[in-house]
Amino acid sequence: MVQQDPAGYILSLQITDCTGDELFKHSVEVAVRRSEPLPLAPNPSVFQRTLIFDFKPQR
Repeated sequence: MVQQDPAGYILSLQITDCTGDELFKHSVEVAVRRSEPLPLAPNPSVFQRTLIFDFKPQR
């Protein structure tokens, strides 16, 4: 779960219900943080502070 501000900057990042190992969790966190600032909503009225991403490891 990612909490963002209206400019797309990450306020908090929480990894929950992860089926991957610690390396996978770290990779997810790094990938999300490197995407900062997140893309802006096309219209400010549809902005969502909380985003949920579903990453699945492929083996």
